[in-house]
Amino acid sequence: MEDVVNRIIAIDKDTKNVIEMTERVKKNSELELKNKLEELEKGLLEEGRILAEKEFKAIIDEGIEEVNTIKDKENSKIHNIDSFYNSKKKDLLEDLFQNLLKQNE
Repeated sequence: MEDVVNRIIAIDKDTKNVIEMTERVKKNSELELKNKLEELEKGLLEEGRILAEKEFKAIIDEGIEEVNTIKDKENSKIHNIDSFYNSKKKDLLEDLFQNLLKQNE
């Protein structure tokens, strides 16, 4: 009978040890999983940041290109207006002078 009691006590101790070991493994697994998830999240955030920077740069470059195109067109229009004015300036001044003389008469 004493032998049976000793076996029960030994089984009880073994069961306690197995439960403690299971809890340690569970905690270690949870910590390991948490660390891996954090690493994965950091990696994904970094990839997202890099992708966003590339997209932002592409949009900015496209905007700069469009602004330069518009500036070139407007400069061309200004040049054409200046050329037209310079070609008609003498006639315009002549007409203005003639009109002023007619008004003073």
